[in-house]
Amino acid sequence: MSGLTKNDVCILQTCLVLGKSGSGKSTLLRAICSRLNDTDELYGTVSINGIPIGKSNQAWKRMCSYVSADDGTHSPVLTVGETFTFAAQCTSDGQSTNEEIEVRVDSMLEALGLAHVKDTVVGDENIRGVSGGQKRRVTCGEMLLDPNSRIFCLDNITDGLASTDSYSLIQQISATCKKKGIASIVTLLQPSDEIVELFDKLLVLSSDGQPSYFGPVDRDLLRSIFLEEDEGPEKDSGSIADLIMNQPMSTDSVSRPNSMEDKAVSRFFESPLHMDLMKELAILRATAPSIRDRESTLEAILPNKKYSTSRW
Repeated sequence: MSGLTKNDVCILQTCLVLGKSGSGKSTLLRAICSRLNDTDELYGTVSINGIPIGKSNQAWKRMCSYVSADDGTHSPVLTVGETFTFAAQCTSDGQSTNEEIEVRVDSMLEALGLAHVKDTVVGDENIRGVSGGQKRRVTCGEMLLDPNSRIFCLDNITDGLASTDSYSLIQQISATCKKKGIASIVTLLQPSDEIVELFDKLLVLSSDGQPSYFGPVDRDLLRSIFLEEDEGPEKDSGSIADLIMNQPMSTDSVSRPNSMEDKAVSRFFESPLHMDLMKELAILRATAPSIRDRESTLEAILPNKKYSTSRW
């Protein structure tokens, strides 16, 4: 798989990753964030500005935040405000005043719609606290408080949430990331069209992890990839997730050679979208610093001694 994530001032992109269970969505996010498990294997490289990043680069982990669907890591007796304050203190430069940290915390609470529960404990199964949707926003807000985060990876963060909570969560995270200048990559299962349309880019993985689409959230482009040539728009009567997941990735078609899934992957590789992506990657690699200059370039890009714990 080859891809490109941009987060400069003009292009603050949010990318949604869709695919069947087992297609490698979560593994992809862990690979990007250098948080692979012992059972994961990485073939290829993850690069920043064309420079390969090592598997255990701690500074890269600080720039690339990762959030899973697990909310069980919070202290249930701390309030939402105290939780954010602790996260802000842990990611401060050691010179920020309490007033400056409080401003960061209040700004994040307001951005994520949590200001009204600032003094409510997070809670758990034994202590009544904030709702499930609010707790998920607390999880995301903790990571967004890191001032050096530039890429935000969120894995199945709407699991267990009601549709209205899911939409509100994605909407607020998308707006907050764009306000802070962070590119976000999110994996979801069967999202509604309203949620899908909140994203700038869409990546679809086949059952064996091959990219079968990477481009804008455009229904016509998706039909050109996931519908057969003799199938008209009337075949696309459901949601975008149904178009992507049910037709080319059905169990019957995957077991046959030259399946609908294989055809979708082939159509994408032959499409102008893929060709343009390859051109962008080729330019990026051609203009990357030379081997002898890579270390100094990474030192300038990645966080080092700005934080109280060097390269933590």
